[in-house]
This record gives sequence, structure tokens and C-alpha cells, in this order.
Amino acid sequence: MLAVSRSRDGYTGHCRSASRASKACASMASAVTSSAEWKLWYWPGIKGRGEYVRLVFEEAAVPYVDVGVEEGSDKVVEFCFKGGNKHFPVRAPPALQKGDFVLCGSNVILNYLNTKFGWGPADAESRAHIEQILAVVADAVGEG
Repeated sequence: MLAVSRSRDGYTGHCRSASRASKACASMASAVTSSAEWKLWYWPGIKGRGEYVRLVFEEAAVPYVDVGVEEGSDKVVEFCFKGGNKHFPVRAPPALQKGDFVLCGSNVILNYLNTKFGWGPADAESRAHIEQILAVVADAVGEG
């Protein structure tokens, strides 16, 4: 089982049982983490579109830095809109960064992490169904 807690420094997650899922979490966490750390650029205190990305990291038990929570919204504005990002262009938060790699757009980030963490099906038809579900979620969030 994954325990998720919110601390002053942001979100933290860890696996709590010796179940097969927990072993998979630990395996994924070690395989996905490298010298570069994951950074989520999103607004502090707002669940919105960035919350889905947070939940993926928590479920995978992969450490990440929630920059908005730890350093404030001014850092998010600087990175996303005022030239702080020197890598691939970002349209708007949430944005994901690992070293020089930068990606934005909730659905794009979620699909990327799904592949990166080894989740989801291998066949194109089933992946298309996942994209369809993500599009429905995005529509629901967008329409309030």
C-alpha cells in the first residue's frame, strides 16, 4: 500500500507493505531515479491539472520536487513564462523536468510517465483507450 502524506516541504510517498505491488513500487523507484531529480513545476496549493502528476509520482513511490510547494509560485512563473526554462518550450504549468528534459501538458506528462514507469499495455489499441480516458479527464477539469 502506498502511504501519501503532505509535509511542509511538499508531498512524499512510500510503499508500506511487502506486497507484490510494493515490491514493484520499490523496483520502479530505483529504476526511474537517476542522478537528475524529477521536478514538477506547478502552482502551490492548487490541485488542478498538476495534482494528477503528483498522484502518479506518489503511486509509483518515485521522489520528486514539487517546486511550487517548496519554492513558491514566483519560481513557477519564472520557469514557465519569464525565460527561466532554457530547454524545450513550456506553454503552461504543469511542467515536468528531469535534467535537460522538459515536458508540459497534463495528458502528455501522464502518458510519458506511464511509459517511463513501465505501466500500461503494450498494444496500440489499449494505449489509445488510455489516451481517451485522459482526454475525458482533461475535458472534465477544463469544464469544471
